[in-house]
Parts: sequence; C-alpha cells; structure tokens
Amino acid sequence: MPNDRLRQLIESPDPLSRADLEVVVELQKAELDRLLRDNARLQDRVAQLIALQEREQVLRQQLQSILASSGVGGAPTTEDRRALTARARQAEKRYGRLKSALVRLVDAMERGKD
Repeated sequence: MPNDRLRQLIESPDPLSRADLEVVVELQKAELDRLLRDNARLQDRVAQLIALQEREQVLRQQLQSILASSGVGGAPTTEDRRALTARARQAEKRYGRLKSALVRLVDAMERGKD
C-alpha cells in the first residue's frame, strides 16, 4: 500500500526528514509510472476501438452497396407482401393470446392476495 505510506508521511505533524522525502519522491515516481502505463494501455485500447469502428463502417458501406446492386431492400414484391401480412397476422394472434393469458394471470394473482 504505497499510497497509505505516502499519506502517512505527508499528513504527519512532524517535518519530513530527508529519508522521508526520498520515500515520498520514490512513491510518487512509482505511482506516476503506474499511471503512465495505464494511460498507454488505455490509449492502445482506444486506438483498437477506433480501428474496429472504421472497419465496421467500411463493411456496412460494402453491405449497403451489395444490397443496392442486387435489388435487395427495394420495394417488396407481391409475394413478400403476402408473407409479411401472414407474419403480421400470426404475430397479432400471438399477442392477443399472450395478452389474455397475462390478464388471467394478473386476475389470479389479485385473487390470491385477497
């Protein structure tokens, strides 16, 4: 616990001796070295994240370009609309069943409290 030792030396009511000052300086150097290492490590990580973000952007642009050139993402066909309509109906039915089950569950819980 170098920080505890440093705090004890600094907060001591007695004037610091030369040996104490050397200890304080050494502890401060050690702390500064640690902070510099942490800073370098964090800077490396930031650089990696920036590179990753740039790569992701390039890939996204490439994907958009591929989709645009293949016609995917354009206006849906009649078959696509039918499939989407069927899926929407199924989702609405499922939602209705879940909603009614939830209402029954809440009712049962309310009755259980009484």
